[in-house]
Amino acid sequence: MTFGRREASRTRLCDQRNAAAYEAMLDSAYDFNTLVLPVGGGQTFMRPPVVTQAQMASLSRERPGRTGTACIYQITREAQLASAPPNWRAYLVRTWGCLASE
Repeated sequence: MTFGRREASRTRLCDQRNAAAYEAMLDSAYDFNTLVLPVGGGQTFMRPPVVTQAQMASLSRERPGRTGTACIYQITREAQLASAPPNWRAYLVRTWGCLASE
């Protein structure tokens, strides 16, 4: 294994150990159970869409002149069905494949 791969592997292991030390605090701070809606008797959950916001936007149309607005909202990801509510691990902990040895 090259030095770079060994160092990356060591760093990843340290990150995972640090996350495990704060696991209880992160579980309580990032409780996604309140964000999902039960569907069909509670066996399936609907994750809400992701909405982004742009402030102080200016829209330019084909006609001469501009239209200004204070805020624009855009759905960047549609709502999704899931079998379980998401948790912080899905967003903060990346799963890596095994490193191939050289």
